[in-house]
Amino acid sequence: MFPLLKTSDLVQFIPMGNHVVPPIAAPIPLVGKSMQTFYGMPICLMGDEIPSFLRVPLPYTAPPFATPGMGKLVVVPPPTHYSTTYTESYRPALLMGPPFTAQFIVNAPATMQAGPATIPDPVVTKSFTVQYISTTPTYLIL
Repeated sequence: MFPLLKTSDLVQFIPMGNHVVPPIAAPIPLVGKSMQTFYGMPICLMGDEIPSFLRVPLPYTAPPFATPGMGKLVVVPPPTHYSTTYTESYRPALLMGPPFTAQFIVNAPATMQAGPATIPDPVVTKSFTVQYISTTPTYLIL
């Protein structure tokens, strides 16, 4: 059993390569949408895996491609990250679980100048290791 996640717990994205996505460079607080609270904070449910401001296209760079490109973060935790005993409105609670991999799908590649030519980043999928960090690693039995 893994610790239950709640508002103020963190999600951390560790790049698997030299790419940088500035909005996710540091750990980011989660925002739970449950009516149930834990330590006074709403519990995170399926759908709360990343904050809503990360669901839009995000800028990135990948040296030597210094002119930023854009892409979308795709985070799909494995089943071990969801409670089998607690659900709310048919959505299971989100659990800390082991690290897993997320994808960043490039829709406008970063570029670099090579004389008069502009060269785009040829790698259209970037990977990240995702780790949830509980600020109160305590188990909730429901």
